[in-house]
Amino acid sequence: GAIGARQRDLAAVDAAEAGGRIDHHHWAGRQSDGLFDFNDIVPTALDAPPNATLLPAVPRADLARRYAEASVFALFSRSEGLPNVVAEAMACGAVPVVSAVGGMPSLVGETGEVVETPAVEVLVTALRRGLAASPARRHAARARIAANFSAEARRERLVAALMRLARR
Repeated sequence: GAIGARQRDLAAVDAAEAGGRIDHHHWAGRQSDGLFDFNDIVPTALDAPPNATLLPAVPRADLARRYAEASVFALFSRSEGLPNVVAEAMACGAVPVVSAVGGMPSLVGETGEVVETPAVEVLVTALRRGLAASPARRHAARARIAANFSAEARRERLVAALMRLARR
């Protein structure tokens, strides 16, 4: 299997250590968060484990293909809102493995793994469960996004909320 990962803050170090303990080959897409460029620090701060291929930031045109190739998409942020990147990966069939911050638990629901504690062993266990997930779970991740987070579903919820406000 493959793990697509984008990390922020110092959670990246925990995620990298956890990834090094997974037996499967994985890729880690790295992206700048505006504070520092992860591409600049990883090669000097960490040696990639033999089971990892560290990629530079993935061009937007290649994202859907990369997400679809990934068995798991991991995002271990210490703070987050409702990240589009997780929804995009789920829409492409990747099982989400995320930290329990912001809107990620409600985004993922029962379709992935939500990590309450950023301890490396907990991350490793969650990643392994995600990698062992059945094809049905990948389909469930895709279906959850289509049903709850598509443009049409969001539009319908917005209209309903506005109608409730108008009736007050």
